[in-house]
Amino acid sequence: MWDTLHRLGPYLTAEGIFQAIQGQSPDFNRTTVYRNLASLRDMGLVQELHAGKGPCRYVTSVDYHGGPQFVCDTCGTVVEVDDSSLTRHIEQLAEANGFVPHQGTDIVVYARCGSCAGLFPPEVHQLATQRDG
Repeated sequence: MWDTLHRLGPYLTAEGIFQAIQGQSPDFNRTTVYRNLASLRDMGLVQELHAGKGPCRYVTSVDYHGGPQFVCDTCGTVVEVDDSSLTRHIEQLAEANGFVPHQGTDIVVYARCGSCAGLFPPEVHQLATQRDG
């Protein structure tokens, strides 16, 4: 399963991993996927990203770089941003407010990706936001 996530990822859902594996091994089931993901996470081989309203997404630790990420709150697309100065600034803000930042501090910004933003006229987006909030 780790190989599948590493090859097809990053940021696949458990369902995406299941679909990829089931194509090769029809007897494989969803319960096994969730159980294996939990074990891989506990061993530090896989990272979880809880992408707002969408399903949890997974990335192998070797493919995970930490730092700023943009997550589409509609489709769940994840984009990592390579900005070490922003990460350092957030860590300094954490320390200034009495927090001890972890190595590889995560910064997750939930927004709407360009594809999803183009799907809805502004008035429909505003109504959907008001209903969800």
